[in-house]
Amino acid sequence: MKKQETKKPVRTPWTRKNMQDCIKGYNKMLKDERAEKKYNKAATNRLLVEKIGKTRGSIEMFMCNISAARLKQKLDFIKGYKPMPNYNKMLDELIKGK
Repeated sequence: MKKQETKKPVRTPWTRKNMQDCIKGYNKMLKDERAEKKYNKAATNRLLVEKIGKTRGSIEMFMCNISAARLKQKLDFIKGYKPMPNYNKMLDELIKGK
């Protein structure tokens, strides 16, 4: 019996649009968290996987990067997305709304 080959996803750079889509999803979850409403991180992740074509893990890490950029700007962040020390600096300007 032959072992079935699995294709690895093609790694592509994050575009500004990809980042903006993730920030929108993040902001919606943050709004719900602030209002003490339940939200589903996994469902948001699945929607983003479909929309932007990145892996689940890639999106999870990017959400942590959004938290890091928000922390740097002294903004609150989603507790379930621990800020990571290294992130794309374009996030700084996107979060500021530039």
